[in-house]
Amino acid sequence: MLSLVSFCLKFRNGRGCILERAIEEEGLEAGVNLVGSGYDGTCMVCSGGMKYYFSKTFNNWGLTTVDYEKCVDCGFTVCASLLRMTQSEWVDLNQTFHSSLYKGSGDRFGREGRLDGQARVIDIFLKHGVISEHKSMLDWGSGVGGDLASRMMARGRFMYSYDRYMTPLVNRIEAPEKRSFSLVTAGAVFEHLKSRSEVDAIESLVMPEGVLGVHLLIPPQILPDPDWVYLLPVHCAFHTWESMRRLMVQWEYEASVYCHEALMWFFFKSKNGLKEKVDEINSESGGSYLWYSDGFVSATGIELPLDSTYGVLDKKGKYLYVGLSGGKVQAGWISKVIDFSSADAALASLNSLKSFDGAESFDYIYSDSVAERMMPSQFDDYLALCRSLLKQGGIHRIVTFDNERALDSIRTGAWKEFPWVRKAGLSTPAEYLNAIFRSWGHVYIYDEGALKKRLDGCGYKNVRKASRLRGRAASLYFLDRETHRIYFDAER
Repeated sequence: MLSLVSFCLKFRNGRGCILERAIEEEGLEAGVNLVGSGYDGTCMVCSGGMKYYFSKTFNNWGLTTVDYEKCVDCGFTVCASLLRMTQSEWVDLNQTFHSSLYKGSGDRFGREGRLDGQARVIDIFLKHGVISEHKSMLDWGSGVGGDLASRMMARGRFMYSYDRYMTPLVNRIEAPEKRSFSLVTAGAVFEHLKSRSEVDAIESLVMPEGVLGVHLLIPPQILPDPDWVYLLPVHCAFHTWESMRRLMVQWEYEASVYCHEALMWFFFKSKNGLKEKVDEINSESGGSYLWYSDGFVSATGIELPLDSTYGVLDKKGKYLYVGLSGGKVQAGWISKVIDFSSADAALASLNSLKSFDGAESFDYIYSDSVAERMMPSQFDDYLALCRSLLKQGGIHRIVTFDNERALDSIRTGAWKEFPWVRKAGLSTPAEYLNAIFRSWGHVYIYDEGALKKRLDGCGYKNVRKASRLRGRAASLYFLDRETHRIYFDAER
C-alpha cells in the first residue's frame, strides 16, 4: 500500500467558488491515479479530438513547462503532459508537491465548512426521501480520516468510507460492490483521474435508482489562462458544463441538484418526484438552498438539457455576428454592424450581407437585437438570407426583446429594477413600454409564438426556444445579455 502525503489548498475566485485539495491527516482525498501513460489524444468524455490549447510553466516540483489540450467537441481539458507521465513519475510528482507545500495543521482553508455542508444536505435528503434511508451510502476517496462518514455518524447516519490507496479509520469497506449504493460521493476526485475507466468505476457503484455526489469546480468553459488557480501540478482533468452534461447522458442520469453550501453536485438516476421534494426543501430553508434541473444545472443555476439534439460546446467553425455593435465579438469572427438610422440605410446594410463568402459559408450566425428593428416582411427576407449563408446543420441564434415578459414585468413591478430602466431615467409603466416598443428604432416586438412562426415559415428546422447561456451552441453564450429577451436557436 502506497502512503502519500497530501495538502489542503483552497482558493476563492471572484464568484465565491471554492477549490480544494485534501489535507495531510486524511491522505490524498482523490486517491492518486497510479496508471501509467496511456493518453492517445482522445477525449475521455466524448471521444472527440484533443487539440493543443495553452502551456504553463511551473519550474518547481520537478516540472518545467506543461501543455494543456482541449476537446474540440465538449470542451473537456486535460494536462496532456501529466497524462503522459509514467506511473513512477506521477507518484513522485504527487509526493513532491504535497510534501513541499503542506505546512502547519488544522483547518487553514475552511475545508471543515464544506464537509459540514455536505453532511447537512445529505441528512436533509434522507429526511425528505430524496435518498433512501434503507440503502447503503459510500464516500469514495475518503482518505484516512473518513471525515464525511464521521459527520454522518454524528447525525445518526451510517456511511461507508473507501479509498484505493489509504486505509480509512471510519466505517471502512474493503471492496464495494457495483450498483450497491443509494449515494456515492466523490469529493475533489475527478480532477485527479487520468482515465475514463477510473471515472466509470466510481459511477458503477451507484444503484439503478441512486445518486452520485461530486465536488469539483465545473466552469462553463476552460479558459487558456496559465494563471488560473485550479491549474495545480497534480490536477490533470478539467470538466466543463458540457462535458458533465454528456457524462450524465452517457450514465443515464435524469436530473441534477447543486447545493452551494456543500459545494457539491448531486446527479439523480431518477427524477420521479424529485422536483417537488426540492421545492419542499427550499421552502423550508426559506431560499434557494438547492438548484434543480431536469438536465445539468450549473453552480449559478444555468440549465443544460439532456436531450441528444443539444449542441456541442466550442465546435470549431465560422462565425457571423449581425447587430448594432461589432466590438463584442472574439477574434476569428466576422462582424456586420447594421445601420438602422433609416429604412434605406438598413436595407443597404442587409444587402451587403450577400457580399460574404457565398451560400452555406457559416457554421453560426448570431442576430443581436435585429428583429425588433424590422417590420415582419423585412425580417422574413433577413431570416431567409441568413439561412442561405448557413452551412447545413448550422445554427442561427436570434435574440430580441420579449413582449410577454415586458408585459409581465409591468404586472409584477419588476420593470423598475432593470438596470437599463434606471439608467434611462424611466419612472412610469407607460414610459417603460414605449421605450421598448418605440425607442431605439424598434418597430415590432415579438413573443415566443410569433418569433417561432416566422422561423418555421422561413424553412428553419429544429426551431427551439433557448435562454441566456443555454441553447444549441455554447460558444455563442458570451454575447448573451441579462435583459428580458427571447432567445431562439434555429438550424439550417
